[in-house]
Amino acid sequence: MLKKITVVLAGLILFGSINAQNCLEPTEEFAKELKTFLVDGADFEEMAAVKSRSHKNMYYVAVNLEVPGASGWALFAANKIDGFGMFYAVDDIANDFSTLIDGRQTQGSFSASDRAARLARDCLK
Repeated sequence: MLKKITVVLAGLILFGSINAQNCLEPTEEFAKELKTFLVDGADFEEMAAVKSRSHKNMYYVAVNLEVPGASGWALFAANKIDGFGMFYAVDDIANDFSTLIDGRQTQGSFSASDRAARLARDCLK
């Protein structure tokens, strides 16, 4: 049985059509790059992004993260959603299952409670 874990990722990304007004679709190149920072066994297919109004040129990306025995939402922040760029973990799940810097501890102080972060997660619902 899979445990559900709520995780928010900076900038939500969803492969396929995204209908919500603020939801953006990152490229496959972005997804491939983000996946290189995940721990062994972690993966995702669904993701969605929302541009942050609080952090210039940054996006909150939410992903439906799957790890052995569990799945849930993880939240990341990124400066681009169309390829290679800077990535940060924004919540505990993203920190636990990636090798990324904790964006909550940076000068940018990224937060899962940011409006764009919440919207990104909503894009996947």
